[in-house]
Amino acid sequence: MFTFYCLQEENKNIIKIYASDSGYLYSVDEEAIGKFIGENGLNLFIRYKAGDYLVKGMHVADLTDLANDKKMDKDLIYKITNAFIYSETLNDKNDYHHEIKNLIEIALRAISPGINDPNTAIICIRKISMILNLLFSIKSNYSVVEINKKSKIIYKMYTVEEELYYTFYQLIFYGKSDPSVAKAILNGVNLIYINTQGNYSSEVKKFYDYVYSVCLDSMNTELDKKHIESLKENFYEFVE
Repeated sequence: MFTFYCLQEENKNIIKIYASDSGYLYSVDEEAIGKFIGENGLNLFIRYKAGDYLVKGMHVADLTDLANDKKMDKDLIYKITNAFIYSETLNDKNDYHHEIKNLIEIALRAISPGINDPNTAIICIRKISMILNLLFSIKSNYSVVEINKKSKIIYKMYTVEEELYYTFYQLIFYGKSDPSVAKAILNGVNLIYINTQGNYSSEVKKFYDYVYSVCLDSMNTELDKKHIESLKENFYEFVE
């Protein structure tokens, strides 16, 4: 992966692939693309993830020739461009974020003033934390589909910081002043930290500190603040 980026920065033979339509990136025809690039010793770096909303004409991928000795004709570029499938609806089968998004929506409804059901939100936050815990155990910033020794399809994935932020930011914003919800989020991040030690522990720790700071500042009573502070003390006893 490092070689790929170095060569890209050196302006090797790179062709930009643009979205042929607007909509959610529903799927990528890996079989068709694999055939196209495998025959020509090319690599395809996909800049977006399933479920991302794209507008027609956006730069969606880079087609690269690492050996810099192939001519990439318009027909090949056209075929690869049309191997990206867009839709007005999300693909709940190929988007691993779909379950997380559903749990976030349920939790947000639960902590809304009209419903006020923090226990349901807490259950959702625990489930979200368990999913992220599993995800980070096999986490990489890239997903690689190897076509042959010379050709690969490379997907850009979320970083750990992005995964944590995009997962929790709405829950933090709407639940930060509720002691039970704040506690659930902090405990969830704590769980993720325990199970990602040595891999992404520094990123998770930074996010824990961010959540703690926001939630502590949002507590309305000294007793609530005391309990939030005790969570951080317990967290750092484990960290140290």
